[in-house]
Amino acid sequence: MATLRALRTRLDCRHAAIPLCNVFALRSLFYCSRHLLPETTVPPATRELPSIRVLICHSDPLIAAGVAATLQEKHFQLVSQTSDTIGRFCSADVAIADYDSGMRLLGSGEVPGERIIILTHRYSRTSICDALEQGVWGYLLLGCSVEELVQSIRSVHGGTRALGPQVAARIAESLVLPLLTPRESEVLHQIILGLSNKRIALELSLSEGTVKAHVKSILAKLGAISRTHAVTLARRYGILSEEGDLSARSAQPGPRLHFCAET
Repeated sequence: MATLRALRTRLDCRHAAIPLCNVFALRSLFYCSRHLLPETTVPPATRELPSIRVLICHSDPLIAAGVAATLQEKHFQLVSQTSDTIGRFCSADVAIADYDSGMRLLGSGEVPGERIIILTHRYSRTSICDALEQGVWGYLLLGCSVEELVQSIRSVHGGTRALGPQVAARIAESLVLPLLTPRESEVLHQIILGLSNKRIALELSLSEGTVKAHVKSILAKLGAISRTHAVTLARRYGILSEEGDLSARSAQPGPRLHFCAET
């Protein structure tokens, strides 16, 4: 009781006495506020994202304009366009390029691939893997969402590879496909051109029996019932590039990423 009287004295309002019943009410409110009511926390201040300088090197002016407008809305800094593409790249953190422009930048030897994102319609396995092999860190298909584009820019700028969902699915699909040897790829390319086994033998300096063996192996690996069916499946699986060129890639030495076994 002495404690309650002391509390009443401390909780006076302009020296007015507070009845003991009000003191009990105050104690109840104090308990509820400490133990029953949910705690409210002040959200931490939003961390300011670093400003990223983006260079757009796309051959399609409409796509380039659309990407530029989108990135400006997302508060990215756009590097000004000049005639010196490599010079412009040196002042940018990330470059967004179409397939041919991106590969030309890489081929110059002066542009690191870990700062390039390719934005293209090319969806074949060979196109994707050739770009990744050359060192590209970002690969998106036209029609991707704004969120995918923005996140890809931030990922590449942060040192992480960025692949669109369809691109990643294409690569994953390729991992379970049967492997074609470089020679089988060359034969398949000749089949695409509509050549007979005899003509293929002449073009590749092989015997006709060897060509027949390669054709049989290709049909078996792809699960095709005919030469035409094999070409259709090769395109569906992304084994062929958009131009249908397999021989040039298969003939190059060294480890490849287009999943052709080495001989």
